[in-house]
Amino acid sequence: MMIDNYPDSFAGVYYYNYSSDPWMSARLNFYHVTGVPTVWFDGVISRVGVYGDVQQTYNWYRSAYNTRQGVPTDVTIQLSGEHVSGQTYRVYAEVCVEPGGEAKTMRIYMIQVLDHWPSGASYFRNVFKEAAATEDVTLSPEDCQVVQRDFTFDADSWNQQNDIAILAWAQVPSSSGPAEIYQGAIMRWPFCVPANITEQPESVDACSGETVIFSVTVDPVDEVTYQWWRGETELVDDGEHVFGATTDELMLVDVIEADEAEDYYCLVTKIENDCALASDQVALTVEASPIFSLQPSDQTVDVGDPVFFSASVEEHGFTEQYQWRKDDVDLTDDGRILGSQTSTLLITSVESGDAGEYDCVVTYAENGCSSTSDAATLTVIPTECPGDIDGDGDTDHSDLGELLAAWCTHDGDPNWNPNADLDADGHVGHGDLGILLSDYGCDLNP
Repeated sequence: MMIDNYPDSFAGVYYYNYSSDPWMSARLNFYHVTGVPTVWFDGVISRVGVYGDVQQTYNWYRSAYNTRQGVPTDVTIQLSGEHVSGQTYRVYAEVCVEPGGEAKTMRIYMIQVLDHWPSGASYFRNVFKEAAATEDVTLSPEDCQVVQRDFTFDADSWNQQNDIAILAWAQVPSSSGPAEIYQGAIMRWPFCVPANITEQPESVDACSGETVIFSVTVDPVDEVTYQWWRGETELVDDGEHVFGATTDELMLVDVIEADEAEDYYCLVTKIENDCALASDQVALTVEASPIFSLQPSDQTVDVGDPVFFSASVEEHGFTEQYQWRKDDVDLTDDGRILGSQTSTLLITSVESGDAGEYDCVVTYAENGCSSTSDAATLTVIPTECPGDIDGDGDTDHSDLGELLAAWCTHDGDPNWNPNADLDADGHVGHGDLGILLSDYGCDLNP
């Protein structure tokens, strides 16, 4: 039995000496088999012979099995295969060390076995037929390596293809005696030829509240289905937080620290043969973002009056950096505007041009995560309308008409209108037009 769900994996490899095959004989010597039956669990726990009755023997086997099943492993093995020619197939064993695991050197074994052969044997499951050369691999956490071997099936195997299987396992390198097995895998006929993943998902560092996207790209010749997982949890679209769980692109909206994990991956299944292949496992790291405890509020003031906006965030142990903005543009202190980089923004004497939307961006210096407050509206009530040429209490199109009628005139000219000389320079021109346009819409009428 093999369960490759880290950290609760278990692998069992069994040997049966039905002949004097050299490889089998070498295995028997390696495991110091002195009697029949001999049972090894993961190359660590062994038993030679049987107890007094079947129940006692079963109880011992169960105890040893449960002991090893409770030992975590950080190694995974995924098998796939493809036809080369004739009765030869190429087998790939992708061996990985999980994120958070330990770097290690492992010896990789691959053998071909056959069920229901020989027909006269007392036990004929997973009977050894062919062994590939071993290979030692050294991996760090999150690393993978593919071991490739060719198997040419003999006539007995080819005549009963549905009984063919490939066993692979990774164990401590040793040439002298029993060695602990980290993980095992089995692939039965017909061999699984998975889709070709051309681009793997990548780990993401995010701030809480952001949107995170994981994606996987598959060779377009393969027709596949997708299913995203977080560890042993199958992700499902919920319309709020998780989107695209069964597509090539997983989107997590408004992530929180509870979304942080090291084992997001996509299971890609080839439709034509139901062959599944898991993508690389990637991590999502979520840093804390500021959470506002006080939002700025809307303000209505007269021209010339002071106004202030305040905002604050919950204490999180980080250094808070404030930046106030008007209409999405950063503000700076200039003597009239004060506190643009503090929790309180003050405008000492409001002008009509100060009307607009104000918000505050708070950033944590240590992790760079930021949040933006709600926008507060500043409404400015004018006390006079500088562009009111016709004296009706507002600045509108009629005032623009008065200005254009006096355009380019000077004091003493026939069309001279002193009320149109808004900048009092003795000439009606662009300066006056600028004042009128900046004041356009001013209305003192109730």
